Amino acid sequence: MKKLLYLFAASLFLLSCGGNDRKNNRSENDDQGTHMEDMHDADFHKKHIADLNDAMNVMMNDFRNQKFSGDADYDFALVMKRHHQGALDMAQCLIDNGSDSEMKAFATKIRDRQLHDIQEFDLIIQGMSNSKGDSDFGKRAIGMTTPMNELKALGTLDKTYASMMVSHHLDAIKIAEEYLKESGKHPKMMEIATEITKNHPEEIRELESFRNK
Repeated sequence: MKKLLYLFAASLFLLSCGGNDRKNNRSENDDQGTHMEDMHDADFHKKHIADLNDAMNVMMNDFRNQKFSGDADYDFALVMKRHHQGALDMAQCLIDNGSDSEMKAFATKIRDRQLHDIQEFDLIIQGMSNSKGDSDFGKRAIGMTTPMNELKALGTLDKTYASMMVSHHLDAIKIAEEYLKESGKHPKMMEIATEITKNHPEEIRELESFRNK
């Protein structure tokens, strides 16, 4: 009888150990799966953060190669069209690949507004293609843009987009304010510049609030 009880106890002990092993194996597998998901997420964000950087790099290269007329109205349209295109490219990257609904909604708003303004800039550029002047506004405007080495990734695509757009909006405000000091006379360009100085600060606060969560 004692022998049977001993064998029964030994069997229970072995079963218990086996169960713990299975639990440990499941736990290790779960940990490995979570780790792999984290690695996948990191690679995903890294890839699309590079896309944001590419959008800004293309914008900056276009600025360096831009020829200006010396007419402040025409040159404001040239600068802001390319600046808006940079914002549009970044917004589309976030819309396609972002994970935060708040930021995707913000980016959609930016994209739609930039597309509308770009149409206005195109009308000015086409209608004033022979413009001449002695203003150095265009060169000064380009000098107000934030260098790429000052734009830092913040780990996720959504937060990096928010951070880059803060810098992008701040640059737009500086350029618009500088244009409004010029002897610009085109009513639509002055209207857009004024809207930038009024609307962008509130959007910057939204972006900073998300970035700092």
